[in-house]
Amino acid sequence: MTRKEFGELVGYYGFDVLFAANGQEAVDMCLSDQKVDVVFMDGNMPIMNGDTATRLIKKHCPKLIIVSITGNDIEKTYQEIGYDAYLRKPILSPALTHLFSLIASLLSRV
Repeated sequence: MTRKEFGELVGYYGFDVLFAANGQEAVDMCLSDQKVDVVFMDGNMPIMNGDTATRLIKKHCPKLIIVSITGNDIEKTYQEIGYDAYLRKPILSPALTHLFSLIASLLSRV
């Protein structure tokens, strides 16, 4: 699933979608005045990797939900980094259903 296809799918569930070209841009978007509810972060972002970007975002926005999208096995470390959840590539439909349920649950706590 491409980034564009993922964005369209997330939009289908009623979310407004913003795309960052790199980790630094993701940090800047989250720290700006824009209303951001959920971040889907790729660990392999250019300029600043997703893990570093996540740590910076969480430092300033600790309640912001950040979901790692990765091909790596980070099950044991994702919470230490600051992610609230993770989604393994390739992204499959059952995983998305579970993820959107989790996000709805997390948003209801904010």
